[in-house]
Amino acid sequence: MKSELICPNCNEKLDIDTSEDLIFLNCSNKKCSYESVIDMDCISE
Repeated sequence: MKSELICPNCNEKLDIDTSEDLIFLNCSNKKCSYESVIDMDCISE
């Protein structure tokens, strides 16, 4: 699913996938290799 988040490398929009408590961010630009994983258990309020 596309997000409004912008890739820090190439300024394209990031794709978001979720699995359990993880959020995966991948650049939608096939030439860019940006990836990030966020563990929601590590984020406190």
